[in-house]
Amino acid sequence: MLGIGRNPDAGHVTRAVELSRVVGWLGAISSVVLAGLVGLWRRRR
Repeated sequence: MLGIGRNPDAGHVTRAVELSRVVGWLGAISSVVLAGLVGLWRRRR
């Protein structure tokens, strides 16, 4: 990482990046789960 020790906000930036990454993964997983559930529900009918 660039600017460790020089930039006091570096930790906040990396934390924000990790949070955005986690949010993106959660969104992708939830969308996949929703698509699978909808597919199963349509298949049953």
